[in-house]
Amino acid sequence: CMGIMGESGSGKSTLAQLLVGLLIPTKGNISINGRKIDCMSSKDIRFLRSNIQLVMQDGRGSLHPNKTIRWLLQEVVDEATKHDKEWQIDIPKILNDVGLNDQVLDRKQDSLSGGECLRISIARALLMKPAILICDESTTSLDAPTRDEIIRLLLYLMDQQKLGLILIAHDDSIIRWIAKDILVLEEGEIVEKGLANEVLNHPQHQVTKNILHAHATLMEKRNP
Repeated sequence: CMGIMGESGSGKSTLAQLLVGLLIPTKGNISINGRKIDCMSSKDIRFLRSNIQLVMQDGRGSLHPNKTIRWLLQEVVDEATKHDKEWQIDIPKILNDVGLNDQVLDRKQDSLSGGECLRISIARALLMKPAILICDESTTSLDAPTRDEIIRLLLYLMDQQKLGLILIAHDDSIIRWIAKDILVLEEGEIVEKGLANEVLNHPQHQVTKNILHAHATLMEKRNP
């Protein structure tokens, strides 16, 4: 797991969207296992999205409010099989992998909890069988117990599916818990990187120190 931290506006979400082809880079390039990605090529974009999937910050908002969960998941399967006739995926198994049963298939997002919506978003991403999952502040809006359940789920998926994870978070406690390495961004530049615990325990750059101080202050206000 690679953790990414940075103050608001540092480019974290922009980086995530570049990595899945939602944005086209104005300079530089993206490569996977030595394959340089042409973000103007539909073939390369399909290759990109079959390798890297993004789970957005708002799990509920990323699900169409008027469509059932069955429709939302089947849409992904139909798109995948359109380009690969041999593509096989078991939707009930994917749901089970994220801790849900097939009873949610005929429900819509407004009848699901925030945690369930996020699990559906993760399941939808896993349908593409990615090598890497990007979670962009995905647990920010969840209460602490639900957040911890999701982190445990991500750890389980990393272990069981050999899934790489890029975790974008403001909360350094989450990064400490799950990430091996960390990047710290400022205005689109990497200003500090290394092993997560080493960087967070002994920050060298002022941006890293500012983030840690801001989070510690917030925790003190919440738990006086």
